[in-house]
Amino acid sequence: MDVENPALSVTFEKVFQSFFAHEIHHCARRGMPGYADTLGQALVTEGLACCFESELPDGTVPMYASRICGHALTQFRALATPALHQSISGWGEWFFGEREPEIPMCAGYTLGYEIVSTWLRRHGETAAAAYGVPASQILAEA
Repeated sequence: MDVENPALSVTFEKVFQSFFAHEIHHCARRGMPGYADTLGQALVTEGLACCFESELPDGTVPMYASRICGHALTQFRALATPALHQSISGWGEWFFGEREPEIPMCAGYTLGYEIVSTWLRRHGETAAAAYGVPASQILAEA
């Protein structure tokens, strides 16, 4: 949340609601399978929280979960796949653009959202109900 943004006063309710939903989903997940030790677990955890945001009444997919699409997302998936079961050394490179241009800003959120939303549709689940599903179960079908 950019507290310096002059438009924040206009959009605060929407931004805060989304932010709060995302973080509350993390809290619920932390109490079940845990948060994340590997890249794959991080992608699933963030993907579930982003899907949960999109389940709010306005149904908006968070902008950071939809920044990459098409061929670029396919390329990023290919880069991430061999590292799914490796310890995540830092969130910055996969989620905050610390390895740009190889790994673009928000790529982890986008890939996580793609993996999880596909799994949720396939199983007729919601992120609200799937907060305790182990990442390995979701990644097995990714």
